[in-house]
Amino acid sequence: MVQMKGGSGNGAAMAMEGMELEMDNGGEPGRIIWGNVLYSFVESEEAKALIARIPDTRNAGLFWEWENLMQRFTEIMNKYQYQPHLLDPHLDSLLELLLPFVRDGEKEPWLCNLACRFLQLICKVRGYKAFVRLFPHEVVDIVPVLELLEQENPADLERCQVRYILLLWLCMLVLIPFDLARFDGARPGPETPDGANPTLMDRILNIAKLYVLQQDPPSFAASILISRFVTRPDVQKLRSPQFLDWIIEQLHCEIPPSNREFTIKYQYHTEKLLYTLALIFKHGKREDFLPYASTVLHHLKDLNFETSPNIALRKVHSKLLQWLGLSYLKPHLAPWRYQRGSRCLLDNLRGPRKEPEVCATYPETREEDYEEVPEDVEEIIEQLLLGLKDKDTDVRWTAAKGIGRVTGRLPKQLADEVVASVLEYLSAGESSTTWHGVLIAFAELARRGLLLPSRLPDENYKQLSVPTIQTHVVPYLCKALLYEDQLCMSRISIQVRDATCYVCWAFARAYDPKDLQPFVNEIARGLVIAALFDRQLNCRRAASAAFQENVGRQGTFPHGIDLVTSLDYFAAATLTNSYLNTSVYVAGFPEYTFPIIDHLVERKIVHLDSAICQLASKALHNLTPKAPTYMADVVLPKLLPLTSSRYLNTRYGAVLSCSEITHALHKLGRRLSDVLAAETIQGLKDIHSNLQASKRYRGLAGTLMRRAVCSLIEKLSLSHIPFKNDAIVESWQELIDDCLSNIHRFNAGDRPGIEAAATTALSALSREFYRTESGQALPGIQDLLLDHYLGGLHCDIEQVRGSFAMALGVLPAFLLRGRLQQVLQGLYGVAKTPSTFPAFHDARSDAVFAIASVCTTVDACWDGDEQADLCQENVDAVYNALMEAMNDFTRNIQGDVSLKVRVAAFRAVTDVTLLLAKREPRFLTADLMRRLMCAFAPHMGETAKNSQMFATSSFLKLLHHDSPPLDHIPHRRQLEEIFPRNEALCTPTEIFSCAARVLGLPAYRPGMLLVLLVAAGNVSTAQVVTKPLLEYIRSNEDSVEMNDFCELLLEILDSHLENPRISAELLSAADVMLSSGCFDIIEGSNHPFPQKLFSQCSKFLCHVGNLNKLKKVISVFCGLMQFHGELRRDIAKRLLCFLGHRLLQVRVWVAEQLYEMLLMFDDLLSPEDGEATMCILSETNWEATPDTLKPVLDKLKEYMTKLQTHPV
Repeated sequence: MVQMKGGSGNGAAMAMEGMELEMDNGGEPGRIIWGNVLYSFVESEEAKALIARIPDTRNAGLFWEWENLMQRFTEIMNKYQYQPHLLDPHLDSLLELLLPFVRDGEKEPWLCNLACRFLQLICKVRGYKAFVRLFPHEVVDIVPVLELLEQENPADLERCQVRYILLLWLCMLVLIPFDLARFDGARPGPETPDGANPTLMDRILNIAKLYVLQQDPPSFAASILISRFVTRPDVQKLRSPQFLDWIIEQLHCEIPPSNREFTIKYQYHTEKLLYTLALIFKHGKREDFLPYASTVLHHLKDLNFETSPNIALRKVHSKLLQWLGLSYLKPHLAPWRYQRGSRCLLDNLRGPRKEPEVCATYPETREEDYEEVPEDVEEIIEQLLLGLKDKDTDVRWTAAKGIGRVTGRLPKQLADEVVASVLEYLSAGESSTTWHGVLIAFAELARRGLLLPSRLPDENYKQLSVPTIQTHVVPYLCKALLYEDQLCMSRISIQVRDATCYVCWAFARAYDPKDLQPFVNEIARGLVIAALFDRQLNCRRAASAAFQENVGRQGTFPHGIDLVTSLDYFAAATLTNSYLNTSVYVAGFPEYTFPIIDHLVERKIVHLDSAICQLASKALHNLTPKAPTYMADVVLPKLLPLTSSRYLNTRYGAVLSCSEITHALHKLGRRLSDVLAAETIQGLKDIHSNLQASKRYRGLAGTLMRRAVCSLIEKLSLSHIPFKNDAIVESWQELIDDCLSNIHRFNAGDRPGIEAAATTALSALSREFYRTESGQALPGIQDLLLDHYLGGLHCDIEQVRGSFAMALGVLPAFLLRGRLQQVLQGLYGVAKTPSTFPAFHDARSDAVFAIASVCTTVDACWDGDEQADLCQENVDAVYNALMEAMNDFTRNIQGDVSLKVRVAAFRAVTDVTLLLAKREPRFLTADLMRRLMCAFAPHMGETAKNSQMFATSSFLKLLHHDSPPLDHIPHRRQLEEIFPRNEALCTPTEIFSCAARVLGLPAYRPGMLLVLLVAAGNVSTAQVVTKPLLEYIRSNEDSVEMNDFCELLLEILDSHLENPRISAELLSAADVMLSSGCFDIIEGSNHPFPQKLFSQCSKFLCHVGNLNKLKKVISVFCGLMQFHGELRRDIAKRLLCFLGHRLLQVRVWVAEQLYEMLLMFDDLLSPEDGEATMCILSETNWEATPDTLKPVLDKLKEYMTKLQTHPV
């Protein structure tokens, strides 16, 4: 079973060591993977090698070596933060290598500093308690270590780690069992102002006093040193009173009575002094320090630390109070405590067992042997009880532990009074912080056996009029498991529920099964509900762990073994899965059915988070088959009054739940009139009227209510509720039309949800209430609806136009019969790519979806009626409209706004094609399939990743469709080789690689080459496209193939170079191809390609005004210089003209390109002329004015006239 450990804030959260959940994009758990599982200190040899390199940093100038060592050693140590015990077998050897550098700290301070940094890292990972025990504690080390500390400068931050390690080492050395006075004459310390030599005892105390008041990590080590040193027998007799007086004096000095506003320095000093006092009373003998407890408590009361704004100060104050309280009380085992005996899980699973004897560290004390409890203890307990109400979690945890420790040493009567005082805090008026503090106090009391069960066979206990676990604790636990404050999402509320799971976990380990048997059902129901429905993941997992612990150790939880696997750590990871799936399985056990339903109805459908309300209503839908009578007779009548509540969340959740439960009851196969009472049906009918009468559809709150009522209309229509020819149907229709007509008035984030809810409700409503028994539309209703929605397609508001298009798309076939062509023409007009703005891209995507929806709704018949069916007269128009939308690349200042139009077209074309393949394959002619597949293929090379993925998915779906397979796909066999059926294309790199291979298929080559050229010239995709594209070009070794490619390339440039959207990318791609040597096969021939390309670029220059495109044309010109002939002279003239351009950016760019061109093509000029030309290009200031550059241009023209057109 998973065991739970308390912790700060999330004490009950479980961690599965070495396992983690891999999340997908939606935040849902994907697969379980293993990670960060270590089995040994595998880098031990590397760590020792790093330590051996410490002397290499002896030269202070090798600071980089120091940093490299520290960085690598830190990386190694940090890997073991969660498994520090793996370091234990190697700690001794590591310390043996490092401590010699510390001992020689006076001679080699640089090496000592680095070694102490290594030691501090080890201490941080392993913890100081385990680490400090490994220091050598030989007598010869105490004086040298002390002298090293005395030589340190407390203000030197660079040697902070040195002081920290030396103080920790001294903590171990002061435990030597010899009188320190023996060492006073050996190596005397520095003289005091009066000329005397201080004793070793004084020297250690002076060092400790010095560092405990510093604001750095050594102050923590100094507190530990003081607690161990002052509690020595010889030091306690001679120095303890003076030292305690010094601490009290410092506390009063640092906190003047007239000034309660602490500075950071004073707060830090006070915290460390209080922490030091706590450690002294913790480690010292009770008899030695009991005389000072009352004095310290009196001063603490005067200083009033419990009201300090500093969290750490309040925490250490509570810690000190508990150790003062323990000093007043003798250590012993309370005879009245609850003793469960053996807590072995294996023994529990084996069944009944004999209780073994309890082995105690302290002797048990009879009740009459207790000493009289001092009054100071009552004051301490009162302060600790107030600490349970502190606003900080750490302070509450400290106070709870203190209450548990102190209560364990009290007599039964006083301990019962403490428990009663804790229970008094659990009232309705207390804050969330108080609830959390009390619950963790319960856990601490229970795990120590101090919270007695009510049925314990103890007659004296039964006579006590104190709260018991039966009458108080368990009911409060069940209430706390579902605790939520008014904010509902408060962090403290989460901690309260988390702490309650910790209490339940502690109860499982603390009590015998027979003692918890009366409360098992109540606790089990609470934990199951928390594990299923808590909003926070850590609380669900905490409840799951507590449930598993109770199942394993108590063995009395109803159906515990059956539920353990369904409520485990991973099942609780997904809230949706818990609500909709796991809850249904758990509700299959009768003990949990009605509690789960009641919890959803009472707590979750009224939640402030609308997403929780939606999940709760869907969960009630799934749970209805488990208790249909209860849902119909109890739940629905309880929900109907809530639909008119004044609270928005209550109304919203109640309406959703009514709709889901009603639909679930219908799905059980019985008529609603037979299942529901007449009053319930009338209540469902009146929901919309009541909301409308109370004006609940207005404002922001009306957004949620409109969605909820639309969902109600949909579910009631699907449930065939008997409202035909009723006035309520017309009222529902008015609400739907109002939502669609005013869609633009809602917030942008709410529009999709309202539109989807309204159109879905319209579809269900029209199918149920607008059809006669013969399957025809009701008289007049068809013209009324279609005229209204077709008129809305011409609205000037984009959102309204799109919502009316979606409404037309969801209408049933009997409402479209006779006017199908008019509906399609209206949708074509909305989906058509506009020639002017506004583009209305959202409305166009909605229209595309509507076209596909209409086509899939009506029948497909080859000889059908074009006004009623999809037939040969209108199928071409449908495909033309959809393929036009596929090629919509409208852009504005927002970018590629037509992306969603293309994605909608991909889906629409795929759905329509697959439908026709099943119903009427004759529509899919060879010409249509060729056009369709050749239109799809180029989109696989798009630079927009979203569009590329959808296009690829649709293309592969058509290619690999089997039932039935699509005929007339061009090059089907080759495509199946390029795109294997079982291989998914998940990344752009994979898609572009396959797309480049499609260039080898003639039918797809023109469109595919265009998009690949654009992708190769795009910055975001050039890296993944260029390689496969160039590989294809180089594969054209035959001159005929290269000629065909060049002709196709020129055709693409001629057709699209004037397109401002892709002209820059095409020029960039041409430059890449020229510079990569793809055209080496035609370099020496008289091929017309270079000249034609030059002519096209020159023509493009006539009306280009974009600087970026101008630079790209210049780069293409320079690339064309690799071809021989008179073309070189023409290009040179053009480039020289650009050197005198009015824009200095152009002049600088041309000079750079010319210089690189002369370096690359060494056959352009003779060596002497080429060197002179490059000197002019590199040394001239091209940012000067064009008039100044005329002499330079004349010289360059003179050299360029010598340009060699053919190789010598």
